[in-house]
Amino acid sequence: MRFLSVADRELRSAARQKATYRTRWLTAALFFGLLVWMLWAFGGFTNRRAAPLIFKVLSVLTFLYCLFIGTARTADCISAERREGTLGLLFLTNLNSAEIIGGKLCSSALASVYGLMAIFPILALPLLMGGITFGHFARTALALLNGILFALAAGFLASVLCKRQFTAIAVALSLTVPLPGGLMLGAEAAISYGPTRPLADWLAVFSPLYTLLAADGAWLLGSNRFWLSMAAVAGVSLGCLGLTTLLL
Repeated sequence: MRFLSVADRELRSAARQKATYRTRWLTAALFFGLLVWMLWAFGGFTNRRAAPLIFKVLSVLTFLYCLFIGTARTADCISAERREGTLGLLFLTNLNSAEIIGGKLCSSALASVYGLMAIFPILALPLLMGGITFGHFARTALALLNGILFALAAGFLASVLCKRQFTAIAVALSLTVPLPGGLMLGAEAAISYGPTRPLADWLAVFSPLYTLLAADGAWLLGSNRFWLSMAAVAGVSLGCLGLTTLLL
């Protein structure tokens, strides 16, 4: 597969940076410290009933981490090539736009998912306290992976639209941060008005935040459409990557 040549170049470049290795253990240390603080704040050392609340708060914080780290990894990857004048060199090879995006996605996703994988063992510790099923944990892990894919795709789209670094980051953050919450607020507004009530679920399923909140199996907005939301968010992410390929 020719796109692996781009991924190989990006991974070799990242391997020379000490930040690649520091990010993983700093992320794990930060979230372990957050877990210890929440165990103390919510009385988790003596009250096992606090485990579901701790797990929910920690999963939401991990979701925010996915949005920001995924955006940061990809928001400047194409625009940096354009500023440095190296993007045209890639097209002098046999690579096409899809292979360039695929290669950069492999390298960016791998580095981003490394940090998320460092959080999963910490996220699983409340599972040992009881009150959380393995299915709930597995669905939450899938929702977080789906969320980081959404952030990576939004970062790619912003990177191909903008040339300046800070502009690309601002556009990517405006796509990833307000959109999940905005869709949930729109669904809440739709369900409060009779004629638009049937549209509430179909509006919410496109929000990565809904996917995360529905992972526990509880009904949200009158139903639970976890798997439909997984498919919808993944479809939006793949659509963003397809649009990025066309624009490139």
